[in-house]
Amino acid sequence: MKNNFRIINFLRIVFKILYRVGVVGIVLLGIGHIVCLFDVDKVVKVTFLGTSHLQLASGYNLITGDSFTGLADLDVSLEYIRSSGLFYRILALLNWIIPAILSVFVFRYAHLIFKDLKERDKDSNYFSIEIYHRLKKIGFLILASKLYLFMNGAIISWFVLDNFTILDQDVNFQPDYTYLLGIVKVLVIFVFAEIYRTGISLKDEVDLTI
Repeated sequence: MKNNFRIINFLRIVFKILYRVGVVGIVLLGIGHIVCLFDVDKVVKVTFLGTSHLQLASGYNLITGDSFTGLADLDVSLEYIRSSGLFYRILALLNWIIPAILSVFVFRYAHLIFKDLKERDKDSNYFSIEIYHRLKKIGFLILASKLYLFMNGAIISWFVLDNFTILDQDVNFQPDYTYLLGIVKVLVIFVFAEIYRTGISLKDEVDLTI
């Protein structure tokens, strides 16, 4: 029981620190991003999760003595686009502040979960409907963050980025669909939340039986 209490209290402290640091970071760094909006000469980096496939002339040697010269299939990823335009400065601000705010709320709800568990550890009663709702909120916040970044990549790929070339070869970027695999990981949180709710129901049935 003591080990459980120490782990719960440690995680409570960790997420509390992350939450407070996150809030301070958003305020301080947010001021810097807002200042950039009024700097017409400032070149910003806009987050872009885009990928493309192309063939380029290449050659290589193998340690066995074999070699290859010809066209090689390459996957290209582009993490940022750079521009000094006002639209892109606003987009860079949104791409930074929206995931940051969502992450801060994740830390907040995680802190509240472990704070509640710490208080309930005295009675060894770890089941609470409030904790269940906070788990689901964490899942929705992480899901929203991943969907936002993917949609950002889709919009830039389909409507913003044009005439991109690499070594005089036209390249058409697409949003990084593998990023959607992160949604599968988020589903684990919802599954855990439903399992936790089942535990709440079983506990209530036991209490009524007693």
